Amino acid sequence: MTNVVSVITAVHGPSAVYLADAYKSLNEQQLPDSWDWQWVIQEDGETDDVTPHVPDDVRISFGQGRHGRAGMARTMGLSRATG
Repeated sequence: MTNVVSVITAVHGPSAVYLADAYKSLNEQQLPDSWDWQWVIQEDGETDDVTPHVPDDVRISFGQGRHGRAGMARTMGLSRATG
């Protein structure tokens, strides 16, 4: 059994370049045995600007939805959180 810590990130096109630094930080986390992380990235809107910056990792769940600012994006992403 694996325990999961879910990290939810709201993002929009201009800030997508920072996803690489956030991913590096997540990979450097030291979790106890039997723990892992899940990264839920939710774009605020539906553009082609964010997708190229989303790392290829099975622990990452990427979604897009209607524009509604960061709070709405985080709430939409919460539906995919498992931790």
